[in-house]
Amino acid sequence: DEKTLLFALAAIAMTSCSKDETMQTNTGNSIGFRASLGKSTRANVTTLSNLNTFYVTALGNGTNYFTRMEVTSQDNGATWQTAQTHYWPAYELEFFASNMRTNMNVTPEAQTIADYQPHVISAPVGEAGYEPQHDLVVAYNTGNRANNEGTGVALNFKHILSQIEIHAKCSDAHKKVEVMGVRLCRLGTTATFTLDPKAETTPDMTIGQDMWNITGTLQQNYLLRSAMMSTPKTLTATAQSIMPNDDNFMIVPQKTDAWTGGTAADGTYISVLCRIYSVNGAAETLLYPEPTDANRKDGLYAFSAVPVAMDLQPGFKYTYTLEFFGTNGGGGEVDPDPSTQPDYSDIDKNPKPDKEGGDEIFGAPIRFTVTVDEWKDAGSQDVVL
Repeated sequence: DEKTLLFALAAIAMTSCSKDETMQTNTGNSIGFRASLGKSTRANVTTLSNLNTFYVTALGNGTNYFTRMEVTSQDNGATWQTAQTHYWPAYELEFFASNMRTNMNVTPEAQTIADYQPHVISAPVGEAGYEPQHDLVVAYNTGNRANNEGTGVALNFKHILSQIEIHAKCSDAHKKVEVMGVRLCRLGTTATFTLDPKAETTPDMTIGQDMWNITGTLQQNYLLRSAMMSTPKTLTATAQSIMPNDDNFMIVPQKTDAWTGGTAADGTYISVLCRIYSVNGAAETLLYPEPTDANRKDGLYAFSAVPVAMDLQPGFKYTYTLEFFGTNGGGGEVDPDPSTQPDYSDIDKNPKPDKEGGDEIFGAPIRFTVTVDEWKDAGSQDVVL
């Protein structure tokens, strides 16, 4: 039918683009899609092949033409199916799309992802109950019968969260650091996203931090850790990712102040779940968590913290590289808030009995550097059948 709405699903922004994937066009009497996008090596980053479902709302003539229409793929993005078929009216339509349905509130008065909260991870990776945090993407465009009946309306999805990956290394050959996990502490968690001013989400469009508004006062801690009794990652002089399962943190964009380093958890910090040894030839002596006469701390890990101020922008990936025992650096500080640490049997919440939160574990802080990468769009391409 010549009046059938056609959409073009364009590139989803992403990082580590190495090769474009071109999907065929699905033609016929229902909505059709075409897309190309790069690949990602991160497990919980949205790509066309794992998007699977998104929802579209259309506004026109002062009302909702349709609301949160479901669009799904059963073949990893090669073809798409819609829950209903809709046809072009005589007036222009505005289209809003997202992979988030529950919080997607789109009316002529406001277009938001309301009171969104990143998933709080509640189990170690690989164990029952583990669910990774999810990426969040949105798209906006306008269309009308005269301009889009044959060509379709492009929906260029944009990442609107901030992605965080933690790397670490140990620069002292006489120290050994075994890592079981890492957590981000004291981040604002509940926020509302508003696409304002409304503009086509082209590959070159920048999503601003000011499009997010923190709506809650709760400060959240996010822990990603390996399964109980699994083999820890041993740090070397070369920085490596300490994220379990290739999952990264997905966080609401925001600007934070760093923890001041005292007993009060008054700002943002990164805390590494680890064991630290002194190495002398083949002999290894556990230093942290610190053994006592009553407890040898076998199999126990403890958090080593470093204050970090963050300025997180939507659609950007931040890689924090922590250096244990570098020049003028040490093994971090005692975590200031053990009450918020989960009650796993391998976590020692009192790792240095003679020290309190904010005290330097070995006399110097962890040094760190930050690199920032924008998730790049691969661009939209037409497919000739």
